[in-house]
Amino acid sequence: MFNKETVNFLKTINKITNSIVLTYPITTGRTESSDIAYMFDLSKFDTDGFETPIGFYDLSNFLNTFNLFDDDHEVVVEGSLIKIKDKTTSVNYLTTAIEVLNQLSFKKEQFDKNETFPSVLEMELTSQDLKKLNDAHSIFKELDTAVISCDEHTCITLTKVGNFKTSSNSFKIEKQEKSEKNFNIGISLDTISKLPLRNYKIIIKYNEERNAYRVTLNTEFFNLVISAKKHWIIRRTKNGKFWFKFFWFW
Repeated sequence: MFNKETVNFLKTINKITNSIVLTYPITTGRTESSDIAYMFDLSKFDTDGFETPIGFYDLSNFLNTFNLFDDDHEVVVEGSLIKIKDKTTSVNYLTTAIEVLNQLSFKKEQFDKNETFPSVLEMELTSQDLKKLNDAHSIFKELDTAVISCDEHTCITLTKVGNFKTSSNSFKIEKQEKSEKNFNIGISLDTISKLPLRNYKIIIKYNEERNAYRVTLNTEFFNLVISAKKHWIIRRTKNGKFWFKFFWFW
C-alpha cells in the first residue's frame, strides 16, 4: 500500500488537485474549483489496496511524508490513521474525514454517461503543445482562454474573453485533425496550467439534447473531463466598434 509507484503517480495527480478522496481500485472526483473531473485506477500501481475511502485535504503534505523514508517502508491504515515506518523511522498521519470533502464527489457513472455521447473531434495534445500554451500565457498574461476552433481547420488559439477587454496579441497552434461539427470551445488557462505535462488524446463530446460540449482528455493512466458552456467573446474592429461572437466556454 502506498508503494513508490503509487506515491509517484499521486504526485502527478497532485498537480491537478490537492484535496482528494482516494478509493480502491477506481478513484473519481473533481477539483476544488470544479473545473476538472478525474478518474484513475490505483490497481495499476498497487495490488495491496485498501477497503475504505481515504480523504486528504492537503495531498501534497501527505506525499511529502514519504521523503522521510527509504523505499523499503511499510504502510498500515487503521481507521483515519495512516502509519508509516521503516527500520528507523515511524510516522502517524491523520487523514481527513470523508464528510469534509463531499463537494469533491464525481461518480464513475458520470464518466460512463459522458462516453455515451457521440464524439465530434479526436486529436492529440502533445506535451510540447501544452508547454507552448503555458509558455505563451506567461508571455501574454492578458490572454486568459484557450479556444479550440473547428470549421475548415482545427486550431487552438489563446485569446482574451469577456468584460469588454481586448488584446491585439494572439497565439495559435494549428492541428491536422478535422471535426464533424463546427464549434468553438473555450478552456481557462488557469485550468490548463493544472494539467501534468504529458501527451493527451482530446475527445470532444456533443450532447445534442442540451446543445452542449464536453472536453475529455485521456492518458494511459488517468482520464479527465472538462465541461463547456456558453460565453461571449468580444473584439474591437478597425473602425473602433465592437463585435460579439457566441461560443461554448465552461
